[in-house]
Amino acid sequence: WILFLHFPGFSFLGGVVGGFLGLWLFCKAAKLPFFMLLDIATVGLVFVLGISRIGSLLSGDSLGREVQGIRHPTNVYEAFLAFGIFTFLFVFYKKGTLRGGEIFTYFLLLIGLSRFFVEFFRVDSVYLAGIAVAQLISGIFVIIAVSTILFTKRATIISFIKGKVQRVT
Repeated sequence: WILFLHFPGFSFLGGVVGGFLGLWLFCKAAKLPFFMLLDIATVGLVFVLGISRIGSLLSGDSLGREVQGIRHPTNVYEAFLAFGIFTFLFVFYKKGTLRGGEIFTYFLLLIGLSRFFVEFFRVDSVYLAGIAVAQLISGIFVIIAVSTILFTKRATIISFIKGKVQRVT
């Protein structure tokens, strides 16, 4: 584990995985509702992520690639995306219509997509077999999120498809 601590990109993505596992262990030991607490923590986490990206910008950390004399402000991209994701998740959280764990699932999807694309512009990426490790982890987040959405919404999807098939025939 010590080997991975100094690589860029592992701090946040690894924090998501470690935080998930830590919260699960805590909820199991304290007999608390894991998915409800996970959703609450997620909304705050993504807001803090946006603030941390501004801090990274001010400290000169995680600079982007230079293209035609202009350096991509990846921290600004990430802060903007994080605050957009926060707004989206907060609105859904306040509506109270989602089941436990759905906010975290949408977080994984949105943060995975945003980090995957921002990673194209970063200069401090670590690569494994030609792909940035942060993109690989982000891709895993997206696959987990899409699989979870499809699994939990399967009854709705099936009835929608059956409705479309019946109308066509």
